[in-house]
Amino acid sequence: QNWKDIMKKTKKRPNAIDASTAQGILEMFQESNKVLEKIQKSLEDYLETKRMGFPRFYFLSNDELLEILSQTRDPLAVQPHLRKCFDAMATVDFEDGQATDDDKPMKIIVAMNSAETEKVKFSNPVATAPKSVEFWMCDLEAMMIQSLLDWTIEAKEAYSEDVREKWFFMFPAASISTVDQIEWTRSAENAINLINEGVNENALNDFLQASVEQISRMVDVIRTNLTNIQRSVMANL
Repeated sequence: QNWKDIMKKTKKRPNAIDASTAQGILEMFQESNKVLEKIQKSLEDYLETKRMGFPRFYFLSNDELLEILSQTRDPLAVQPHLRKCFDAMATVDFEDGQATDDDKPMKIIVAMNSAETEKVKFSNPVATAPKSVEFWMCDLEAMMIQSLLDWTIEAKEAYSEDVREKWFFMFPAASISTVDQIEWTRSAENAINLINEGVNENALNDFLQASVEQISRMVDVIRTNLTNIQRSVMANL
């Protein structure tokens, strides 16, 4: 209101010096600055409560967070900002779930996608209603962790030297890398134990030979016609 009053007076007195030195102008600007500071402080406090609810919001600027909060009824508004919140998550897949109180279908999140277009399906869908955005984003983070754990357990159970070359592409890249390291460590430890127990003094040499053969077969796989994500999987092993 102060701004409108000032502009009306300026219109009646279109002279820079006269308009800026008119009686009461300075006081009005000073009062407006105080009000603006209070509004800014209240806004900062509000955004802080949202960031405390979901700490990854600290990776977003105030403007980016406000863009999300101004569209709380549209869960898809978070999509452009996921890369800043999660290191390897570029987008998520939304589907229509059960109807909400206003008879509109609730959006649920069923999978996440990397920048390399790898899709990882969630163990269970993440509901985006009726919770506030900071709370269902926490649910999204928890489901991301749980789903990768579930996929890793499945990958561990499916691991076999006989089908290793096919196994590389049956599960998410993170799960494949994790299980492959687990199996390598298990085999190395087993070889050391065989030597310590006096069972096989050449166990480490046998392990080395087996590892060389594994690498040779992996090179053969890399030389085939792979997709970009498959080639990334092999590069991480």
